[in-house]
Amino acid sequence: MQKDKIKIAFATQGCKLNFAETSGLKADLPEDICEVVPFSAQADIYVINTCTVTDAADKKGRNLISRANRMSPDSKVIVVGCQSQVNAEKMSELEGVALVLGNQEKFELSSFIKNLYDEKIDKVIHVTERKQMDRFFSAVSQSDRTRCFLKIQDGCDYFCSYCIVPHARGKSRSASVEEVVSQIKNERKKGINEVILTGVNTGDFGKTTGETLCHLIEQIFEHTDLPRLRLSSVEPDLLTDDIIALFGKYPRLMPYIHLPLQSGSDEVLQKMKRRYTTSFFEGRVTRLLKEVPHAFVGVDVICGFPGETKVNAEETRAFLASLSFSALHVFPYSSRPGTPAAESDLQVSSAEKDRRTKELFMLSEEKKKAFYLRFADSVQEVLVEKISLSGKGEGFTENYIPVTFEASPEVKRNTIVKVKLTQEMLNEKVKGNLYHG
Repeated sequence: MQKDKIKIAFATQGCKLNFAETSGLKADLPEDICEVVPFSAQADIYVINTCTVTDAADKKGRNLISRANRMSPDSKVIVVGCQSQVNAEKMSELEGVALVLGNQEKFELSSFIKNLYDEKIDKVIHVTERKQMDRFFSAVSQSDRTRCFLKIQDGCDYFCSYCIVPHARGKSRSASVEEVVSQIKNERKKGINEVILTGVNTGDFGKTTGETLCHLIEQIFEHTDLPRLRLSSVEPDLLTDDIIALFGKYPRLMPYIHLPLQSGSDEVLQKMKRRYTTSFFEGRVTRLLKEVPHAFVGVDVICGFPGETKVNAEETRAFLASLSFSALHVFPYSSRPGTPAAESDLQVSSAEKDRRTKELFMLSEEKKKAFYLRFADSVQEVLVEKISLSGKGEGFTENYIPVTFEASPEVKRNTIVKVKLTQEMLNEKVKGNLYHG
């Protein structure tokens, strides 16, 4: 082992879960022999936590490897995460790559680094097969010390026809309720005021422990004083009436949910192997908004799935236009080798996918603006995440409206203040005024 500290730089792609896991990887490094430096700096090792959900993500991962090689030609590159899991051989052939670690092996990163420098590693690829990926590793990220993303679940057993994630992340598994509650208590000691529960299929929490997401939420509120708890994305078929009822029962459960619809055409949903119809999806949204009318409802949609006709695309547009939601995440379909959809002969052209994506993006902007305007002149509680040198405060309301306001000297970061919203926008945030009533 070398005398000087090993300088290690990290780059993370993809979802909030990946960022939470990278935070954990950094925290696990032994401080006596490792020093974390920015990815833009000269480093001995570059660790790239990859995403493979789209072709663009694959390309970005390869570009990050090339960038590391250019910045420090003598460095070692360790590629971890989803692209490593499903494309290990290709990753190992790229210039500068010293190790390829799968989604289970990456949590032993510090041991691999030590062995790498002690020359005790005799192969590049270390990847566990999907059927053997049964261990759960917790992770938490806190970028601003006001809120954090807490990993409670990993893996997916759904195997939608377009999705590579079940192959990359393995079987559904999760932490125990006791472990999650304990982690939240630790985050509260650090001053965290909001926790976002996240996972690959968050609603499937408890599948391996005999527990449920509903029970977890109840236990969090019973055993912690956390001011704000927020759910991330939940599959529509897993958003049960019991979970929806919790939004009305617990004011500390933030009125926010993200639901992956993927298509507004029942014909396409069936081809995608999704587990619901548009009618069922609409029923879930209606039920939720009956319980919490002010809730933010985000929706995922894929444009240009193989075989999606112009009629199907119009069905999706019309369904979304009639649906009560707050914003869309719109993605053009990206072919993933190894999935049934990638083998279809009915691929939609890139130009048509882009056209459909832009159309739905415009619809999303209209819906989001209308949602924000609903709360003009209302007083909302805002968790202050930033205060600029010029005295501008920024943060989010309980229902996830981004807000900017003039902060008085007594307003501190990481506190919850009351702000009266206006109809004006500034840099995609709603302008507001501190409320002293």
